[in-house]
Amino acid sequence: MLALMLAGCQTTKDSTGTGAANSASYEALMRLADTTRGQGDLYTAATLYRRAHAANGARVEPLLGLGDVLIDQGTPREALDIWRQALALDSGSAAALRGYGRALLALDQPEEAARQYAAVLASDPKDRRALNGLGVSKDMMGDHNGAQERFRAALALAPDDRTTLNNLGFSHLLAGNAAEAIRILEPLGRAPTASALQRQNLALAYGLAGRDEDAARMGRLDLGEAEVQRNLLYYRQAREGAGDTPAAAPRPQVLVAPAKK
Repeated sequence: MLALMLAGCQTTKDSTGTGAANSASYEALMRLADTTRGQGDLYTAATLYRRAHAANGARVEPLLGLGDVLIDQGTPREALDIWRQALALDSGSAAALRGYGRALLALDQPEEAARQYAAVLASDPKDRRALNGLGVSKDMMGDHNGAQERFRAALALAPDDRTTLNNLGFSHLLAGNAAEAIRILEPLGRAPTASALQRQNLALAYGLAGRDEDAARMGRLDLGEAEVQRNLLYYRQAREGAGDTPAAAPRPQVLVAPAKK
């Protein structure tokens, strides 16, 4: 598909000139990149966003898409460089600042990430994605009250947002309040539309509350039996004040603006 599309773009160049060809190539590449990303083909999407950037280096949108794809691919250091390029083009881009913060969180740099989200909120205090990102940053820094304040502010803007609710519930887990975490996470984890992250956060909450049977039942929806048993052991150790991260290793889910709504 890509080869055919690029061949068509070359024909346009021959007939209408370089500027029109580059414009047509850019628009076609961006449409295909967004579609491919939505279908889950991250490798091809990254290639297409790079080609779109080459076709029009003055536009920030290809870098925004590429940065998100690189994070989803698990390459936050590479994404960090892309977000820097995006900010060089548009220093006030909320999407670029949020993306930069997301990469910093993935690299375990919550203090620096918090500064990026704070910069977004200084311009738009109602930016729900930035509120979530700042909340996650604060949770990673151990400021759970501050995190929950940001999540509640985001919920005031979108009371049913599942990502924010998940983050709030997980924050209560980090703060040692398993009962409140269960109250928040149970409707999410038991819903037909629940993600694996939401289900396993609920399993973790059950386990830390001493509800091992419920934790095992929820865990088996996404994990193998060996992982479930390993997590049950962790839950028991954690309740006794010892233990490491469980096999599921859930972390807060950061809400990130998609390439297109």
